[in-house]
Amino acid sequence: MATAREISAAKGDVLVMVGTMKGAWIYRAPAGKRGSWESAGPFFQGEPVYALAYDGRAGRQSLWAASKSFQWGARLFKSDDWGKNWKEPERNVKFPEDTKAELKNIWQIRPGRANEPDALWCGVEPGALF
Repeated sequence: MATAREISAAKGDVLVMVGTMKGAWIYRAPAGKRGSWESAGPFFQGEPVYALAYDGRAGRQSLWAASKSFQWGARLFKSDDWGKNWKEPERNVKFPEDTKAELKNIWQIRPGRANEPDALWCGVEPGALF
C-alpha cells in the first residue's frame, strides 16, 4: 500500500474516495489494472469526512474534502499534492454574518462545468448552495 506522499493519478486511472466518521482514504487503480490498488490515508484522522471530490479541470489535480471538526465545525479543505498537505481556501464556506445562519455541515462538493474552471459548488446544511 502506498502512503499519502506516494499516491498520484494519471489519465484513465480510477479513483475511489471514501469519507468515514474517522477520516478519509483515497484508492487508485491504474488504467487497465483494476486488480492493483494503491491507498492513501487516513486524512483528517478522527474527524468525520462527509464529502470528497476530485477536480481535474484546467490541468489541476486537486482534492477537496469537507470535514467536521468537533472543535472547529464544518470546513472545506483543498490539497494539490494528493493529500500530503491540506489547506483551507481563502474564502471558506460560511453564511454571511447578517443572516445569523450557522453552517452545520457540507454534504456535497462538486467542481463546476468545464466552462466554469474556477467554480466549485458545495451543498450545505441548512439547505443552501455555495
